[in-house]
Amino acid sequence: MQHVQLTNTDGLLAIRMARPKANALNSELVAELREAIGTAAADSAVRGAILASAMPGIFSAGFDAREIFPYGPAEIKTFFGNFTELCHALLDFPKPLGAAVEGHAIAGGAIVALTCDLRVFGEGDYGFAVNEINLGLVLSHGILQMAVSAMGAAAARELILEGVVINPARAHAVGLAAELAPAGKAFERAEARVRGLMEKPPIAFAAVKRLIRETMIVPVARELESLDSFVGYWTSDESTERRQRLAASLRR
Repeated sequence: MQHVQLTNTDGLLAIRMARPKANALNSELVAELREAIGTAAADSAVRGAILASAMPGIFSAGFDAREIFPYGPAEIKTFFGNFTELCHALLDFPKPLGAAVEGHAIAGGAIVALTCDLRVFGEGDYGFAVNEINLGLVLSHGILQMAVSAMGAAAARELILEGVVINPARAHAVGLAAELAPAGKAFERAEARVRGLMEKPPIAFAAVKRLIRETMIVPVARELESLDSFVGYWTSDESTERRQRLAASLRR
């Protein structure tokens, strides 16, 4: 793989995003993450996994604006269809799955972190944001439900409806982060927590995780059906103008 690093240490698979400079999610990175989690789900040598970053100071800056902003309706539907399937593969992963967040997690990067069973944040001056509303985009039911499941309705409303950026201390206070670790120790603490889950009876763990997922998160088929609605927002004058403004700022 070009943009994902995989390391299995005593049954725990580290899945580290490694796409310079900021792990921006493009078609290739989405496909590689989907392949990695699918392979890990089927591999008996993997009993748990952690999503992390190999790039200092960043988890993922979100979707690659330079690649996807020029997409037309058909291309954007394909891209976000693939991203939706990645998120549901992560949600459906039958083994313990944690995220070690040690830097900015924005938009798609934050959504990927929301799919995990737990998140450990490292202390630092960085933000977590699901701010698509600022671009005139409307998130799916499943993403809204993931946020509510992770941090409660009031905090999820603040995150998504207001499009705010929250810092690690706030993430911990609202329950989004299971733990706030010292800077540089998020992966170590996430590993300890995931290894604790790996001690649970694996069949029962997978069954309970599936029940929680089925209770709280809409199925992938319904998410894919909503793509036409998302494409409609993407192609609206409101969203197009906001994206063009952001793209221009990135070229400066």
